[in-house]
Amino acid sequence: FLAKDEPLEQTYTVTIEDNNGEPVDQVVKVTITGTNDEPVIDAITKTDLLEQTDTTVLTRDIDVTFKDIDLADVDHSASVTAVTSSGVNTGLALVEEADLIDLISVGNVTKNSGSDTGSLKLTFEAGSTVFDYLALDEIVTLTYTVEVADGDGGTDTQDFVVEIKG
Repeated sequence: FLAKDEPLEQTYTVTIEDNNGEPVDQVVKVTITGTNDEPVIDAITKTDLLEQTDTTVLTRDIDVTFKDIDLADVDHSASVTAVTSSGVNTGLALVEEADLIDLISVGNVTKNSGSDTGSLKLTFEAGSTVFDYLALDEIVTLTYTVEVADGDGGTDTQDFVVEIKG
């Protein structure tokens, strides 16, 4: 539960008997210094979407939770670091990884001091015509990687899937 370099000092009084049976007290101090424990992202539920048949933007929030047992760590950040497409992706105009990553926005990362759990919200948002190339029942699968960093050098990544059906 200690954060990186956070000290915890414990003081104990030990009483022993000397050779004459007399009690002798000795104070023992133990100092423990915390190390950085990396955050651990929980599994992320797959997001299933239907391709838009009108001009409405295709959007969905994706909830992400994580654990960090360093209770004092509160300066977490998150980013989407990678994406791959599979399934029916011939016709997908967004062929560059950066363009597909741009479909995800990362909201505020929240973790309160004293808590070992944190959360963030990702939002998938695509224009109404991005997936128009999909025929009925064709599916494209976008597999993204999100990374959570604790601000002290600890990171974790987790893949999540957004599946769009024509």
